[in-house]
Amino acid sequence: MRSDRSRSFVAPDAGVLQPHQGREEGWPWMPISEAAVMDDVERALLAAIIAEPEDDTPRLVYADWLDEHGRPERAEFIRVQCELARLVLGKESDDQYAELTRRQSELYASHFLKWESEFAVTLPPNRQTRFWFRRGMVGDIYCRVKYFREHGDQVVAAAPLEQLSLRQPTEKGIVGLSELPAFRRVSGLSLQAEVIDPRVIRGLLGVPVEHLRSLDLSSGFSHASPPHGWAERSAGIVERLAASRQFSQLRRLKLVHAGIGDAGGRALAHSAGLAGLKVLLLTGNPLSEATKELLRVRFGNAVYFDNSDYRGRLTLADIR
Repeated sequence: MRSDRSRSFVAPDAGVLQPHQGREEGWPWMPISEAAVMDDVERALLAAIIAEPEDDTPRLVYADWLDEHGRPERAEFIRVQCELARLVLGKESDDQYAELTRRQSELYASHFLKWESEFAVTLPPNRQTRFWFRRGMVGDIYCRVKYFREHGDQVVAAAPLEQLSLRQPTEKGIVGLSELPAFRRVSGLSLQAEVIDPRVIRGLLGVPVEHLRSLDLSSGFSHASPPHGWAERSAGIVERLAASRQFSQLRRLKLVHAGIGDAGGRALAHSAGLAGLKVLLLTGNPLSEATKELLRVRFGNAVYFDNSDYRGRLTLADIR
């Protein structure tokens, strides 16, 4: 159902999400003449979304406009993803979650070639770069530092980028990123790796990061029979991060399967620089009950040790 949000909102002047491939590997690209041609009103609506990436209102106003201009599927996709992002996970919402994810997948499968082309047509091809939609718009880019250094201005000018996910970052690359205006417009940073390079964290601790609200140092790897020391492999890194006062503005810290160990857990519990955390995700880290209790005392309901803890407490946007 169409809302009447656009009557009171004036645009300023001018989630399981599927990555796309590089153009030479099937990037869903079309010539500019075939991509959607924007008028001044649409440009203004998109500028409003980019200016306020955390606010759903400009996105939903844009969805209303899309409905009025013959693009109902694109409008529905924005609304579905916005609703999914706000949905509190739990038994009461399981049916709604299933229906929304089903519809999200249907819309994306049918239209992703066109929708991603409308964004990617202005960017150079790169087989190692991926984009993901968040709340109906491109909101996450996975790339090497070099790509973002060269094209970050184009990316943040074209999309309400919420997270920069770096592929194989280096200390030098992190330090170089800090000098870019485009990097300072990103509120989330992900440095996911099987083993976090201490030099990368050293670089991060040495640059201004006051714009970051979310930091993800998770590992995408887990072992049924982990090697010796695996559960504590990132303890030293987490201790250094916890000792820093640079991250007082962080609202979310994600360390899923990161191997922080009890030493890292204790360091987080005693940190003086993480007072602003609203979500601390520690799923997949074997911790003693004593360490868990220290963390509960320090962070209260903001700390999560297991997926079952999410239910009834977190939204999909909180954990992604």
